[in-house]
Formats: sequence, C-alpha cells, structure tokens
Amino acid sequence: MKNIERKCKIMVAQSNDKGRREELLLKMIIAAGMAKLPSTARQIVSKSILDVDLDTCFFVAVHDFNFSRSHLITQKLIRMAIQGVPVFISAKHIPNQVLQFCEVYY
Repeated sequence: MKNIERKCKIMVAQSNDKGRREELLLKMIIAAGMAKLPSTARQIVSKSILDVDLDTCFFVAVHDFNFSRSHLITQKLIRMAIQGVPVFISAKHIPNQVLQFCEVYY
C-alpha cells in the first residue's frame, strides 16, 4: 500500500485471520498518513467501537468490528465516512447492504 486517498467510504481490512486483519489495518492507517510507524498506529486503534466517542472524534480506527451487531452504530459510521471523517475498521465479514459504502482491503 503506497498512499491511500481518503475517500468518503469506510476503509475495511477484511481477512479471516485476526493477525492479518491487524496488519492490514495498521498499513492502512500508515498509508493514509495518520501515523508514521506501526507502533504509533497501534496506539491509536481502539479495541472496541464502544471505546470511541463517535459524536466528538476526528477519526475512527477499530479492531474486529461486527457490522451485524449494531445497525445504529453501522449507520453512524457510514454517515461519518460520507461526511469525510476517516473510518478504519477491521472485520471478518461485511454484509452486502454495507459493502457499497466500504473500500475493502484484503
């Protein structure tokens, strides 16, 4: 990944392997210019979406997000991405309804 343009989409690292998802997520954050080193990128990634205050944050970076768990949070993330807030997520599965709002990295 050279440079990632900040598109108005949720950027998703998708893989069945948890380690691979984390590696892709860190590379995406570095490529977007949010961090310089993987150790720095790891510090800004939240373990759960519940750890992020979605009303006041400037960006979202979350490990292992489940799109099917909360439709309200998913809709909020889509709205934030459309408004230009960088949203980085790692997920095992992306539902078809959400896929059109995502830029997927494998």
